[in-house]
Amino acid sequence: MKRYNANNRNSGVVAYEFGPDYIRLLFRDSAEVYTYSHRSAGKSNVEQMKRLAAEGHGLTTFVTRNVRHLFER
Repeated sequence: MKRYNANNRNSGVVAYEFGPDYIRLLFRDSAEVYTYSHRSAGKSNVEQMKRLAAEGHGLTTFVTRNVRHLFER
């Protein structure tokens, strides 16, 4: 996984990795990796999460507001 380079060092997301149709996130308060896929969270949400991860800002807020519980189970 790649370290999430958030401008805010208190970000809830600490690492991520992604593929063609998913993004996996490791959160500060969890040892579990959460997978958000096109199927579980929607293509537009996952693609936005990938952009935010690469930019290094806004990812935690986006997850909290839009896809919090839409990870694969």
